[in-house]
Amino acid sequence: MKSEAMKAKLASDIWHLAVAAVFLLVVTPGCAIHAWRVASTDGGEQSISSYAQQPGTAMYYNVPAVFEKRPAIETGDSYERSRSARQFAELLRDALTKNPVFEKAILTSEAPERGYYVSVDVTHVPHLSSSAALKIVPCSVTLVVIPCYLEDAVEYRISYQLFKDGKELGTYREMVQQKTLMWNLILLAIPFIADSWTAEPWRFSKEQAIAETSVKFWRDARADGHF
Repeated sequence: MKSEAMKAKLASDIWHLAVAAVFLLVVTPGCAIHAWRVASTDGGEQSISSYAQQPGTAMYYNVPAVFEKRPAIETGDSYERSRSARQFAELLRDALTKNPVFEKAILTSEAPERGYYVSVDVTHVPHLSSSAALKIVPCSVTLVVIPCYLEDAVEYRISYQLFKDGKELGTYREMVQQKTLMWNLILLAIPFIADSWTAEPWRFSKEQAIAETSVKFWRDARADGHF
């Protein structure tokens, strides 16, 4: 009985150390380097250049985070969320107009009575597998002297809720994955990993990777006959 209690306490301690390490990753970005990519899916990618163009067509889109009420007292975290949402909205505008169906994209907080409209929500989902937790523990207890490399600790889930003339056509869900290297000597690692972390399909910009999911959304919606 005592042995089981000790095992339970050890498991609890390991989990708390892992959570503390993730917190350390967030609050000390100078000790970590991140990259993001759109999660791969099965099936071929059809070229969007094969579709007939419809010049002048507008896609109305909404990124709810852009229109959220700002807090009375702004913190560094709230400022970063607002900045990230605005940057994503700008990148999404450009991405939505790269397909031949829509010539322009218009950001709005209200759905128009006529035309295409899509509401885009981004959800940050931190999660730790047992293997990731085991990697984080030695990194945490040594104050990031021992490096830690993770590919499965954080993801972003993006949903595209599509409407036409006020009628909902469907919701399309995509995912962006993050990989992270934590190390107190991160500057020594950058010359050796920078090229591989910026090469396709990885991106240093989280917002850019999230905006790229619009390509898959457009193809899936097109395959369903909505465009």
